[in-house]
Amino acid sequence: RRRPLPPAGGPSRRTVAGPTMTTPPARGMNQPGSAMAVALVTQVVLAERLGRDRGWWDQMRAAYWPDSTVRLSWYNGHGASFVAGSEAMARRGSVALHHAYAPAVHVRDTRAHAEISLAMRIRVKHEGVQAGRVSYTPLHSRLARRDGP
Repeated sequence: RRRPLPPAGGPSRRTVAGPTMTTPPARGMNQPGSAMAVALVTQVVLAERLGRDRGWWDQMRAAYWPDSTVRLSWYNGHGASFVAGSEAMARRGSVALHHAYAPAVHVRDTRAHAEISLAMRIRVKHEGVQAGRVSYTPLHSRLARRDGP
């Protein structure tokens, strides 16, 4: 589902930001499609997925603002709760590995949208038989650059 970015100050479906997104904008950062802006957004969304896959919970947590929202097929809530839920799933042995393809990133002022095609690999047990399952899905992330926490 592709949706245009909301105007600055509008609602955000998934608002994430890592340390690189909270720094003052580099020269040219506000230019639509600037290489610097695209690179920063790419690093935030990929670092969040890598943090989840590797159990680097602080890295994953750093990708979400306190008021962020995450909506997935199996989860709808705040970013912090999503990280805590992911951590609990990993402790129970339910681990999915995400192979992320190159994201398509669109930047407008202080907001961005990134779409990543994912292949999710997970071990499942069906009627007593261990099997591997691969699911393919797009992941849409909306990001906002802000100052402070």
